[in-house]
Amino acid sequence: MKLNSYIPNVETSENLKEKFFSIGDASIVFDILRSKMYSNPILAICREVSCNARDAHREVGISEVPIHIHLPNKLEPFYKIKDFGPGISPDRIENIFIRYGASSKREDNIQCGSFGMGAKTPFSYSDTFTIITNFEGIKYNYACFIDETKIGKLVLLSSEPTTECNGTEIIIPVKQVDCKAFNEWTEQATRHWDVKPVFQGGSVTYQNNSKIIDGKGWMIAQSASSWQREIKLIIDGIEYPLEVSALKTYTDSKMIDASRGNIYLYFDIGELSLSANREQVYLDKLTQHKIRMRLEKMAIEIKDNITAKIDSFENLWLANVYYRSELKSAFNNIAFLGKLFWKGIELNLNSECENCNFFNISFPYADRNEYFNNCYFNNCNFHV
Repeated sequence: MKLNSYIPNVETSENLKEKFFSIGDASIVFDILRSKMYSNPILAICREVSCNARDAHREVGISEVPIHIHLPNKLEPFYKIKDFGPGISPDRIENIFIRYGASSKREDNIQCGSFGMGAKTPFSYSDTFTIITNFEGIKYNYACFIDETKIGKLVLLSSEPTTECNGTEIIIPVKQVDCKAFNEWTEQATRHWDVKPVFQGGSVTYQNNSKIIDGKGWMIAQSASSWQREIKLIIDGIEYPLEVSALKTYTDSKMIDASRGNIYLYFDIGELSLSANREQVYLDKLTQHKIRMRLEKMAIEIKDNITAKIDSFENLWLANVYYRSELKSAFNNIAFLGKLFWKGIELNLNSECENCNFFNISFPYADRNEYFNNCYFNNCNFHV
C-alpha cells in the first residue's frame, strides 16, 4: 500500500549544530513494538499474518487461490497460516522480514501491507514462532524467539532441497484457553474477503450481515439493536470501526441518525490512512474528506434509487405502500431525502390514496374490519 508521506520544508541557519534522533536501549523499543502496540494481540495476528499471506498470492498473480489456515484445537494447539506465494528468499528474510519498518509493499496499491510491522505480530502473543518457507527448490526452517536481550532473534534451523512449490507457513503455538479466541478473531479478520480461506483443524461460521439496502461502495445492514448503530469502514476486506460521535464532527449526521441499521462503507487499498498498528483508521484531513464524500454520494444514490423505484410503480397505492413500509424498515425517518413524489403527487405517511372520487373494494366480509383498521384514506368516497 502506498503511504501518504509528508516531507516538511525546514530552513535552518548554517551555523546551527545538527544532531539526529536515535535509539538508546533497543530492547525497550523492540518490546514496545512487539507487545505494547496492540490492544487485541490475537486479532492483530489473525489480521496481519493472514493479510500477508493474501498479499503473497497477489504478488504472484494468484489472488483467486485461497490461503490455508489451521485453527488451533486441543489436539493441535497451534495457529498456522500457509500461502502459495513466492516464498521468502534468504535476502528477503534478512533485509525485510526481520526489520521493523522495512516493507516491499510501498510501491503499489495491490498489497495491503506497508508499515513493516505485521510479520512480527506473533511476538505480541508468543515468545516464539516458526517460519517454514519454500523458495526456488529449497525449504528453509526458521525459529523466531525472544531471548534475554528482549530484541528478538531468527535462527535458521535447517535448509534442504524440496520439490514442493514456493510458499510460506507461519506457525504460532497457542494456549488451550485461547483456541476459541483465534477462531472468533479469524472470522472477524476474513469476514469481508472475496476469496475466503480454506480452514483446517476447525471451522468458521461467518457473521451474516442481512442487507437492508446497498449501493456502490456502501451498504446498510440490519443491526442487533434498533437504537445502537455502528459504522464500519471496509478497506480491502478488512473491517475497521468508526466512532459515530467522531464522525459527526466533520460530516452531516442526518442520514446516519435516520438509519435503522449498521452502515458499511467500502474503500480500496490506499484510499484511507491507517494507524501504525492497523487497528483503526487514522482520521487525518484527507481521510475525513474521503469519508464525508462517500457519505454524501451515498445519500444522493439512495434518493436516486428510491425515486426510480417509486416512478416504476403502476399506481399511487403501491408507491405509498413502498414509502410507508420498505423505506421505514431502513430508516427511522426519511427527512434527509426531502420530498418524494409519484407522478407529481407528494407521498406522505398518512395516506394511501388521495383525491379519489370512487373506490371499489371487493373482499370477504370477515376481512373488512382488519382492512380498514390498518389503512388510512384522505378525501376518498368509498363504495364497497
